[in-house]
Amino acid sequence: MRSCFIRPAMLVLLILCFGCGHSPEQLVAYVENPSHGLVQEMHLPQYDIRIQYLPPDLQVLAAHGRVPSAAVLKEDRSKYEGFAYFRFVLQGNDFEPKADTLAYLDFNMMNDFMLVTGKGDTIPCVIYQRIASGSKHRTEFMVVFEGAVTGPGITAQDFRFVYADKILGIPPVVFRFRARDLKKIPHL
Repeated sequence: MRSCFIRPAMLVLLILCFGCGHSPEQLVAYVENPSHGLVQEMHLPQYDIRIQYLPPDLQVLAAHGRVPSAAVLKEDRSKYEGFAYFRFVLQGNDFEPKADTLAYLDFNMMNDFMLVTGKGDTIPCVIYQRIASGSKHRTEFMVVFEGAVTGPGITAQDFRFVYADKILGIPPVVFRFRARDLKKIPHL
C-alpha cells in the first residue's frame, strides 16, 4: 500500500521538477518578440538603433548549442546571472565609419553605455565587443554590465539602458526595460 502511494508522488515530483522548463525554441521566440519588451528599436534621422536584452538562459543555450544537463544548466546559469547582457545594433544608410571612428567603436565606445536602475544607481559597461555584421552600414555590439537584473535573490526592478554617443552625433538615447517583462522570461 505504501509503495502505491510513493510511485505516483514521485511521478508528480519528477513532472514538477523537469516539466516546468521551456524549449530552446520557446525561449528564443519569446526573447525575439518585440511585444515582450526585451527587443526595442529607435529610429533617428540618420540611424536606426536596436537593443535586445539577452537573459542568462539564452547565454547558456548559446554557449552549449543545446540545453545542457540539469547540473550544467544550473552551474552555467549562475555564472551568467551576475551580469546583464545586451545586443546593441547601430545601422544607417550613410554609416561607413572611417579609421578613427572604427578605432573608437572598437575600443572607447564602451564608455558611452550605462544602465540606470530604478533606484537611480548607474552601472558602467564592463565588457564590450564589436561583432562583425557582414554589412558596411550595420555594426553590432555585445554590451555587458556587471550586476544582475534578474536571478535568484534579485528583486527585478525597472532599469534604463542609456547610450550617450560621443562621436557619431547621435543625441543620448534611452531604452526602458520593465521588471514585469523580465519576470515573464521563460526558463529552460
